[in-house]
Amino acid sequence: MALAPGHVAKVLGVPPYAKGSNPVLQQGERRAPGAYPFGRGALAWRPDGLLYGTTESGRQVYRVTADNHVELIASNQVRTADDKTRPADPLAPFDAHQGDGGLAADATLMLPWGLAFTPQGDLLVADTIGGRIRKLTHLQDSPRIEAFAGVPSVTLLQNFSAGEEMSQLQAEGRQAKDTAFVVPMALACATDGTVYVAEGGNVSLPMLFVIAGTGLDLGDGVSLPKAYARVRKIAPDGTVTTILGPGGKVLTDPTAEDALVLPSGLALAPDGRLAVVDGGSNRILILPAGSY
Repeated sequence: MALAPGHVAKVLGVPPYAKGSNPVLQQGERRAPGAYPFGRGALAWRPDGLLYGTTESGRQVYRVTADNHVELIASNQVRTADDKTRPADPLAPFDAHQGDGGLAADATLMLPWGLAFTPQGDLLVADTIGGRIRKLTHLQDSPRIEAFAGVPSVTLLQNFSAGEEMSQLQAEGRQAKDTAFVVPMALACATDGTVYVAEGGNVSLPMLFVIAGTGLDLGDGVSLPKAYARVRKIAPDGTVTTILGPGGKVLTDPTAEDALVLPSGLALAPDGRLAVVDGGSNRILILPAGSY
């Protein structure tokens, strides 16, 4: 059906936590789109025409099928007995692997946000609070999950509380799986497999980590090393470099008036330009091709 300019073809979802609605999808469930409260998160179209998304309220990755039903792809949040509409706390108990190597629907995501498809059709997911980027494979049959980049945020905090050096915060030249990504919020992937990651850093988010049920206690007077907002690049061989923010080529001074504050969106143009939404300063930054 042809639509006049400005018309909306389809609206999905219901108000969050409306009577009878539940943001948590169960394994095998196929929810009608008018009965699912799509929360805050990100969206990405797969080349096969299916829509994938993340939801902050359900802490899951979902897919809208060809017949317009919503189904679970990753992160099986179990509801508590006394709260039928909200997901249980995904931080307790904490498992550093969080289901890596298994079925995506059985895995745990602390707060999935940014999405990007790889040239192979796999889906990358930025786990904002978890501090990692996960890869979902076999999307057309039984989706599986594996680690792609990052060190679990709780592992970093536990190591720091034990007096260990947090060298993973230094990105340059490190492998992605051994590099700390502090609040990864947005992703973009180039045709050659290069992945771009926008990080909020713990400076921009005072309530960065909410540790529940882990027994973690940093102690009185203990302050975490500052991690500033950055945009980083993961090369196809897994090597990490910084392109924006401290350690990068542009906006390197975090105290300057034009400093990067909270990069929350990325878009890569076919000609190689990279656009960055800085939600903390109400700006869109566009990097010319070849400049980063």
